[in-house]
Amino acid sequence: MIARWALALVVASVGATACTHASRAPVTLSSRGGVDRPASPVPLEVGTRWIYRCEVAWYDSATQNDAHATLLWPSEITAAYQRDGLTIARLHGHPGDLAFYEPTAAPRDYTLVRRGNDYYMLDGKAFDELRRARRIELPAEKQVLALPLVKGAEFGGDPDGPHNGMYAWVVASSGPIDLRAIAGAPTARATAFELAYRTTPSHEIVTFVDGIGTVHYQYAHHGTTSEVDATLVEFQRGPVR
Repeated sequence: MIARWALALVVASVGATACTHASRAPVTLSSRGGVDRPASPVPLEVGTRWIYRCEVAWYDSATQNDAHATLLWPSEITAAYQRDGLTIARLHGHPGDLAFYEPTAAPRDYTLVRRGNDYYMLDGKAFDELRRARRIELPAEKQVLALPLVKGAEFGGDPDGPHNGMYAWVVASSGPIDLRAIAGAPTARATAFELAYRTTPSHEIVTFVDGIGTVHYQYAHHGTTSEVDATLVEFQRGPVR
């Protein structure tokens, strides 16, 4: 299931620079200019924007060979509202849009819902449907984040399980990360968590940083070539209203 994750993200422009990963050197957290307002784990303010440098690989049926491209793929919170203690936001674009890439690929809309420390990702239509619904029920299998993150924790899977590390998000590891290569990052260094969603045909791996969201995203299909390797290169948080 592509683009199950949307917590840091994207409208579309194209670049030609190769994709590079953020360094993970073990360093001490330090301020980078400071933040003049409390940071939320995943900023959902309208205007919040993430830009990723992406390396994409896919099978080109016309040439019957694997093809590769490097592009910039932005993601943005374009609308949001509050209801029944929930924050509901429309996300335009996500690196997962590039899975099974075609040159005509365009950013898609998603709906992000925050309920306390739990985050859910639904399709784009849900943004308006939830506004009209008499009662909101959030499917457990649509959960993409459960805070605080603890190594070994699982969420977002079939509630009837078992998962055994598959078909659910799993917190695989955590460690220090250097964020200085990300323009607009609120700190120079922080703690990152690696989350993985593995299935028989594919896997997704997300590197999450509190206060920013996704700083690195990977998707790989285990059959026909389809790979996405996206690294956050620019972050801008929208104004708090």
